[in-house]
Amino acid sequence: MPLHTGVARFLAACQQRRSDATPIWFMRQAGRCLAQYRELRQRYDILTMAKTPELCAEESSSHVLSR
Repeated sequence: MPLHTGVARFLAACQQRRSDATPIWFMRQAGRCLAQYRELRQRYDILTMAKTPELCAEESSSHVLSR
């Protein structure tokens, strides 16, 4: 399997083709307005948050629950 650039990796995933890695999306805008997200970022770096399912779930649901 050839190595992909970021764009090629994303497009392959959109087309449900195999890729050399799973692309991820970081919700950077959350840090500007959500206090809960800023609190998490003070305790954990972004890579730790991305690799920890419980932290991903907490961050992902925080913007939905805050509305």
